[in-house]
Amino acid sequence: VSTGQEVAGPIRPSTVDKARTVTYICTSGTLCTSSVMEDVQGVPFGSYVDYVIDEKGWPILLLGEQSLHTQNIRKNSAVSLFCQLPRSQQSQTTAALSRVTIMGQVHPVPQEELLALKMAFIIILPYAEQIADSPRFHFYRIQPQKIYFSGGFGVQATWVDVASYEAARPDVTPRWNCNSID
Repeated sequence: VSTGQEVAGPIRPSTVDKARTVTYICTSGTLCTSSVMEDVQGVPFGSYVDYVIDEKGWPILLLGEQSLHTQNIRKNSAVSLFCQLPRSQQSQTTAALSRVTIMGQVHPVPQEELLALKMAFIIILPYAEQIADSPRFHFYRIQPQKIYFSGGFGVQATWVDVASYEAARPDVTPRWNCNSID
């Protein structure tokens, strides 16, 4: 018997919200640059990096000037950053975890934004306080040109509109309970 009143189901986050939440929860990922080494010039080079996101969801990196990825960026600023939710239990397959790849250009963080972003970086990644003011480390920002979201193996995978991603707000609850993003 219908009462004429519809009962709304649970509100589910959009794909864009999920992508923004993954990049918010993760604070590290694989940065892929294009190698400048003579015998492997142009070959993708992946390295593990820590990051935080700014108000648009753009990744902020603290990179050492002697690191290979930094040397590569000096010659070609095109990069991708792959981040994936952590496993909540040993038996969970990593293929089932939500992940995001951000492709874009790396730029130095402008001086006028440096203080606020440095503070945010140190709050999220406390070890950075020891190196953030070193002249051998610099803050960089990835300006996204393309974003790809995968909900996990057998789950929706799609390109995400960059402007929609920038306007989305992450769900802050999963940072403390990273089991999944439903």
